[in-house]
Amino acid sequence: MRFFAERTIFSRALAVAARTQKSGAFPVLDHVLIQAAKDQVTLTTSNLTQWLDVSFPARVDEAGQITADFRRLKSLVDGLADGAEISVEGDGREKTTVKGGRSRYSFPSFDPVDFPPPAACGEEAWLSLPPADLEYLLSVEFAVSDAETHYFLTGVHVRAASGRLRFEATDTHRLAAASVECEGAEALLEKEAAKSKNSIIIPSDTAKIIRATGGDDPVRITFRDAKMFVAGTLGKISFTLTSKMVEAIYPDVDRVIPEADKNGIEMNRAELRAALRRLMTLPDKKKSMVVIGEHEGQIQITSRNTADGTAGAETVASSRDPGPVEIGANGFYLIDALDAMTTEKVILSVPAGVGKPLRFDSPDDPNRILIIMPIGMD
Repeated sequence: MRFFAERTIFSRALAVAARTQKSGAFPVLDHVLIQAAKDQVTLTTSNLTQWLDVSFPARVDEAGQITADFRRLKSLVDGLADGAEISVEGDGREKTTVKGGRSRYSFPSFDPVDFPPPAACGEEAWLSLPPADLEYLLSVEFAVSDAETHYFLTGVHVRAASGRLRFEATDTHRLAAASVECEGAEALLEKEAAKSKNSIIIPSDTAKIIRATGGDDPVRITFRDAKMFVAGTLGKISFTLTSKMVEAIYPDVDRVIPEADKNGIEMNRAELRAALRRLMTLPDKKKSMVVIGEHEGQIQITSRNTADGTAGAETVASSRDPGPVEIGANGFYLIDALDAMTTEKVILSVPAGVGKPLRFDSPDDPNRILIIMPIGMD
């Protein structure tokens, strides 16, 4: 196999492929599978949960496939001058040779057949989403659980109803949900759920990879045999991400989502976020609670470091008097929820009973719900 590629596009393709490349117990996973055919080269990396195929244009003199140590190859290509033409060749058995300008390097190579191949997507229907819509849906990822004891919560749950595609995540302390219009989503998800007997749950790492990769044009996604497939383009580069899914049944989170308060308290999101960030410089590492209360008809948030007696209070302008309220909540969770939002205003629904969750909505974004469970103040 032998091909020639321009250094800038080769380097960018390697940067995309790096998102699933991970050293592990299998030495072959330290390598990238390189396949050349016609006028295109495809790089494949894997960690055995996700596979990423990244294709870019190249001049192929001899078709074939080889492997090369990923980190060494990426470091070499990144270190060559912009505009340089790079050649890669190998016999697919012993070594891979890379040349660029006056540089020449040889790397040991694995037999390409030893590289674990991604699953075939088949002829499934694809859902097409603008990159902004996909990013909007995946913004719920911050609420995913990292607890192994809650394996079924370690991913983003995907479902559809009434012509809308909805992503949701929770770690039992907080919950985030977002939805967009998406034609064909219900039929596709119902078919996959019936076949797998599980909920459709995207691993948290997969959600992070999709968000980091992005795309210039509408991104296509589909689900088949407990796997997710994502295809998109980045300029002259095209990519397909294949990921296993979390095989579990996701709980019905609608049961714990309170109704929005018609008389909710409206605040400026940036002002509230800045106040919380200042307050969160005070608590010790073991206690991250802030107390939401009332002061002179406005929302007041307080924080205290019990170790040294440091205390702080922030008053945030609100649309109405919150009344007699005193609720403890994790300040960092509140900041994460506000970071996930992009609107100027937020509406806080204050729970009526003890232990009831806080709900954040926005008058300009009715398709997002954010829930934070309170902390006992005893």
